[in-house]
Amino acid sequence: MGALSLSALDYFLTDRLRIYPIPLCNDWRKADINIQILTYHLLSLPERFNVVIIDTITLLMTYGSPVSILNFFLACKDLTEQGRTVLLVVHSDTFSKKMLPRIISMCDVYLTLKLEEIGSRIVRVMEIIKHRGARPFKEAALYFEVKHREGIKELPYAKAKAKAV
Repeated sequence: MGALSLSALDYFLTDRLRIYPIPLCNDWRKADINIQILTYHLLSLPERFNVVIIDTITLLMTYGSPVSILNFFLACKDLTEQGRTVLLVVHSDTFSKKMLPRIISMCDVYLTLKLEEIGSRIVRVMEIIKHRGARPFKEAALYFEVKHREGIKELPYAKAKAKAV
């Protein structure tokens, strides 16, 4: 976060920010146990933690059983119903074609991040695929660059914007 000029040290020292490593799991026999531990931990966080960001759950979900994965997402949904925000980062190819629609249906917002060449520049594009509570829209995307020591710089290439209902 320091590379983006976002100091988090004060939040960390006052226990308003917690950082936990998620073990790399390349053993399918341990994946379900680790998913259950993570689920339990999320549900037992004190109420003062309003935002949970998990970057990334890709390896953990790759080897998890469908039941463990769905239970994890149901637990995240429970947290959002308590007024909390849960942001999960996961590679798009992690879930099977059969599982992905089920997971998306549980999410309030589903975004994709990709790289796109615009002129001679490579920029990041975050597209809104699903947004519960927003009017339907054809294309909604945010174009941006991440600059070292400057942060995120939005680029004026937005094609459309979703408007809340």
